[in-house]
Amino acid sequence: MSSGYLFRKFRELRGLTQKALGSMINLDDVRVRQYELDKRNPKDDVLDNISNALGVKSEYFKDPSYPYNYEEVIRLLFKLEDSIPMGMRKVDIDGTPVHSIVFLGHNILKIDKTLEAWTMKQFEFMDGKITLEEYED
Repeated sequence: MSSGYLFRKFRELRGLTQKALGSMINLDDVRVRQYELDKRNPKDDVLDNISNALGVKSEYFKDPSYPYNYEEVIRLLFKLEDSIPMGMRKVDIDGTPVHSIVFLGHNILKIDKTLEAWTMKQFEFMDGKITLEEYED
């Protein structure tokens, strides 16, 4: 998924036109369209402005390989282990024992709080209480 696709996705989630987003970041709608079509790449300061206007961290837009395939997910988990202490445990999912990642260390409460909020949004989406766009947002 390209950064341009993500720019458009979040612009539309925010209910903004290209012109409105351009006005927020002091660019014209032609430039915004070029970014969304991946015809141009914004410089770091412009990317920061777009990110702030859309309420999305700029790092999210900088990863050109999103979404990841299986091998990339495994590599990401290896890299994650270098940053955050984690372990693996077997858990039961609907009667099937599977391995799951368990986060450890001093950030565990922050991570747990974030995962809890994510879980609640996931259930709201599955129960039809929020739309896919609201869940992704």
